[in-house]
Amino acid sequence: MNLALNDHLQASTWRRLWAISKTLDLKVGHKPAKEALVRAIAQFLQRRLARIVESLSNEERKALQALIAAGGRMPLAQFTGRFGPIRPYRPWRRDSPHHPWRKPISPAESLWYKGLIFQVTCKTPQGLEDLIVIPSDLLTLLPEVEKPPITPSLREVAPFSSHSAPDILQDAVLFLSLLHRTDISPLKGRWLPLRALRELNRRLSVSEDLRGVRSELKAGRLPFIHFLCEAGGFVALTGPFLKPTLKGWSWLGLGPEEQLKALWETWPGGMAHLQELWSRYRLPEAGPPLIGALLTHLKECPPGRWFTLSSFIEGILAIEEGLGGLTPWWERDEGVDRAVEGLSELLEGPLFWMGAVERGSNSEGESIFCLSPRGAWLLGLSEEAPPFPAFEPLVLRPDFTVEVPPHVCPISLVNLEACAEWVGKDPSGGRRYRLTAESVNRALERGMDIEEILDLLEREGQGRLSEAQVEALRRWAEEGQRLTVRRLTVLEAKEASLLEQLARRKRVREAFRRTLSPRAVALDEGRVKQTVRELRRLGFHPRVLLPPEERGRLRGRGGAAYLWVAARLYFGLARLLPLPLRLPASLLDDLGAEMTPEEISFAEDVVEEILSRLGDLIDGRASYPRRPAGDVGSLLPIIERAIAEERPLEITYITAGRGERTHRVVEPYRIEWRRSVPYLIAYCHLREEERVFRVDRIEEARIYTT
Repeated sequence: MNLALNDHLQASTWRRLWAISKTLDLKVGHKPAKEALVRAIAQFLQRRLARIVESLSNEERKALQALIAAGGRMPLAQFTGRFGPIRPYRPWRRDSPHHPWRKPISPAESLWYKGLIFQVTCKTPQGLEDLIVIPSDLLTLLPEVEKPPITPSLREVAPFSSHSAPDILQDAVLFLSLLHRTDISPLKGRWLPLRALRELNRRLSVSEDLRGVRSELKAGRLPFIHFLCEAGGFVALTGPFLKPTLKGWSWLGLGPEEQLKALWETWPGGMAHLQELWSRYRLPEAGPPLIGALLTHLKECPPGRWFTLSSFIEGILAIEEGLGGLTPWWERDEGVDRAVEGLSELLEGPLFWMGAVERGSNSEGESIFCLSPRGAWLLGLSEEAPPFPAFEPLVLRPDFTVEVPPHVCPISLVNLEACAEWVGKDPSGGRRYRLTAESVNRALERGMDIEEILDLLEREGQGRLSEAQVEALRRWAEEGQRLTVRRLTVLEAKEASLLEQLARRKRVREAFRRTLSPRAVALDEGRVKQTVRELRRLGFHPRVLLPPEERGRLRGRGGAAYLWVAARLYFGLARLLPLPLRLPASLLDDLGAEMTPEEISFAEDVVEEILSRLGDLIDGRASYPRRPAGDVGSLLPIIERAIAEERPLEITYITAGRGERTHRVVEPYRIEWRRSVPYLIAYCHLREEERVFRVDRIEEARIYTT
């Protein structure tokens, strides 16, 4: 957010203020105090701003209007690249101009010494970035830049053929599913290996031609899907592997409308802070000026009407003169125009992949496009989202082939891919998988339960499984448990009598877990070091043939988030049952230090949801009995009134897990919405600490009067 003029002046050096006062011809005396300069400049600019703007040259006015059109802020390098350099006032240096404001060498330098623009440094996810800004209070006084409409320059045509758009939601789900079921060590910490790339490509809604492709960066649409998931915080390194994050799992649980909105807020909504990451994926030119101009003029296109791509781009360039500065002079000499290439690639690539526009060609073979109903909704032209297809059930055939329709619940698809083998695509756009003994046991090894697999097939399928199918699946699971491969630390003795002698020692015997033979026993992994020390204390000198311990293995941010949830969940269990031990409180702090505030917020929501469901199960029901919708609606106005008037509330609350009613007096702070459920954050006088209350568990609420 831009600061006010007074704040910018206070942050400026005395010499800069002195130069501005000289440029504006202010009578401030000889060597005035900084406060006097700030006051004089602020008063003059706010009083005479209109006159100063009128006196600007055409080039200076263009520079100021470009900054206004960009919302009053622009990267320093971009601004000075278009409107010239700014020389600082450093009279003590021989190589510095003595009075740069007297003969400014560029429009940017002239605006700088008139006090109309300032430089600030902002922190972004990619690091620190220098910006040129107009003070917020001056920006409101400056006239908005009016641009002519683009519609007169558009050439409307009739479509001859159209291209089928890929399903970006389904493709992102499949990308997260691949990372979930497969341990992928990314190349250079980010890129998918070619084997994983080809496996993912086979399953996408529209497969790419990967012949001759040797890296992810050359794979067309695949890097864009990866970019969306990384920029949205859906994936991160967990140890050496790339895995879905807590935010990724949360996104999978959203409805299609919310999923698409989340992706749109990542791109193009978040491009101002994702420029460096975007360039690493070698995606089309999409700087803030280019994408801003494209979206602004795309809103002027009536949805459903087809226009030639060339007339739309020509219309943008005629209005947005500054886009010509994106191409360096040496590229212009070779006939390159980055603005034309970038606009064309963005329309035919990312915006088409997101479903915001439809593509096709006319009878003359020209590229044409139209704004889709989904694009109109994403751009804010329509309040109601276009209808999304309803989820369809899975179909399990007698041979354990699972037919997956084109539209299926994302979480169910991820779980199915974890326990079934890929067969292929259907002509109708669906997919086919097959359950086998190997695929089921592979899922069990990764933490799934056979009951979870049965529940998935029955809940998302067309009905109950036959007895033969249930029996076959259970038999596969039992067969997988007949043999176990595991690592053991073994204590071997040359004579059986020596092992019997050691077994009589309590401290050694406590480490024995399983007798393998009269001369060998498996040790408790957690007591190996302790056992070795005890053997040496008893006068033995055992040979220790163990691999060296791994040291300094990085967890990665994704791993820290999962561990944070586990620890936080353990702390939360204290609400429901007595715990056998207490974890150190510093554990959460250490793990939280490796996470971003946004990750912590998502993790909190996940923990609250788990604890809520667990409490309902402990109560002996599958879910907590829902209150009528009207009850929550009647409670919220009472709570909001108490918050606004800063008055305490008297509530009757049902505690999850125990099912008991308690009467409390609370000081309400705020209402938070977590997955469409309202929560009241308040100080509880009964517990004498801040607590979180689910509004749908509040039976009664009224303003408390003493």
